Amino acid sequence: MGGYYRPKSDNPNAYPDRMVAAFHGSFGTTGGTREVLAHECTHQFEHILCDGTAMQFMVRPPWWVEGLAVYFGDGYRMDKNGKLTIGIPRDRLMMIQRILRSGQAPPISRFLRTDLGQYQRMAGLTYPYGWSLVYYFLHRGNGKPVEINGHKVDLKKVFNQFFKVVTAKPPQLMPQQYPEYYARKFEELLGFPVDELTGDWKNFILSLKLEPLGEVKGDTFVSDKLAFEIKKPEGWEFRPDDVQGQEAIRIENPATTGRVIVIAQGNMDLTTPEGALEQIESQAGMRLRSPTIDDSKIIDVYGFPAAEVYYSGYEAAPASNASRKVEVRTNEQTYRHVMVVTLKRLYEIIMQCDSDRWEDNEAAFDEILKGFIPKADKK
Repeated sequence: MGGYYRPKSDNPNAYPDRMVAAFHGSFGTTGGTREVLAHECTHQFEHILCDGTAMQFMVRPPWWVEGLAVYFGDGYRMDKNGKLTIGIPRDRLMMIQRILRSGQAPPISRFLRTDLGQYQRMAGLTYPYGWSLVYYFLHRGNGKPVEINGHKVDLKKVFNQFFKVVTAKPPQLMPQQYPEYYARKFEELLGFPVDELTGDWKNFILSLKLEPLGEVKGDTFVSDKLAFEIKKPEGWEFRPDDVQGQEAIRIENPATTGRVIVIAQGNMDLTTPEGALEQIESQAGMRLRSPTIDDSKIIDVYGFPAAEVYYSGYEAAPASNASRKVEVRTNEQTYRHVMVVTLKRLYEIIMQCDSDRWEDNEAAFDEILKGFIPKADKK
């Protein structure tokens, strides 16, 4: 859990009245303390706007409550003049696009009718799904009517009208009746069944682009957002347009079958180098069918401890919910998988090639690892 907002209690003797708490540090690919605070403070702002008691705040539509918090919290950007702007939260977009491509997203009508308990049990789906609906309603058409499935509708206007419904004092109902009440109110404002938006919503969300995590400067890829840089050897190419999921950058040499992937995530669980070894060995079993662990040890990378594991085997088929078509190499692969452990972040440098081409890539892998500079704990 990155943080939480505790509403003002209905008990006048309760203390404290309200509380916003946030994890301090980096987590996920692009999350941090400021994003969590912005997310949780959005909940506080929602509660201030919503008429009624703490219990009445809790019956508001969870997709609206969390969707707006992700929109303003995870998606906020500060420009060079200190002005707050709204962007696209990379981690949430990546997740909802994967869910949509897998065909596992529940119908919009069902999602609008989830109560708080159901919403919490849906785990990783709830935040990206809720955000995707809020972003779609506010940005599809940019405040102008659009033709969707035979209906001409201004989605932003509908959402703003629904905003007034949600923030008004709710009627006296049984707790289990509120999801249906708010879903029907939304469909009344929309003017037709909400599931008729499904195709347009999916196409809109899938058309959004993941935010680049860095830029190529000559023979170096620099990521200020993730606080690292890495150099490529001569003859190798950066492939920023081919990154998938949580990858920050790819470096490849088709002539030698060499490939290097860099992933950076927050060290939210304070992973140790020994724990990193266990993580890599677990990942080996997901990347390869019955992998062989050839070597496993703790090394030093730019003054930081790092786990290093060599393993080999044949690649496994991609998961059915892969975010895009994934190439599966048919030749046996050898991996040199390094996880650099810093206080704030974990950096993975995943080097691989066809096993029979290892000697053609070994020196380049050494050069790439020496050219990796983590900056997460830089003062």
